[in-house]
Amino acid sequence: MHDDVANLLFVLDLPDAVQPLPDGNKLGLGYALPGPLKVGLVRADAGELAGTLPPPAAGRTYHLFEIAPAERAAIVQAQAASRGAAPVGTGLALEPRLCATGAVDPAKVQISMLVAAAGQAAISPPLRNQVLASLVGPSLPPCTM
Repeated sequence: MHDDVANLLFVLDLPDAVQPLPDGNKLGLGYALPGPLKVGLVRADAGELAGTLPPPAAGRTYHLFEIAPAERAAIVQAQAASRGAAPVGTGLALEPRLCATGAVDPAKVQISMLVAAAGQAAISPPLRNQVLASLVGPSLPPCTM
């Protein structure tokens, strides 16, 4: 609630055979609002935050995202409106759009999402070793990029 969510870096930790689609990845923010706020994620450059991330495990790749600049003001407004109200829902929820470059069984693959911020201590990951099928269903479309 008090983090600078609009300027966080979101890092998807995915197996090499799973890739994020360039558009359509969303982040839900469950604040004390009439309903959750969903914002788009766009590709990001790690910049100064690159050194704060642990290296990815073997066979995995980091994919960096930030909240779309046009949607950052909505987050700031939602946080301001929610201060002092009773918390409702969850903090952050990922709605990924992913594809597969090879054979992938979403029931057996796990993904994580790390969060980094300039000048801040590590933020607890909203997703840690989440089974992919629980986020995308039983299959992934093949990548056509």
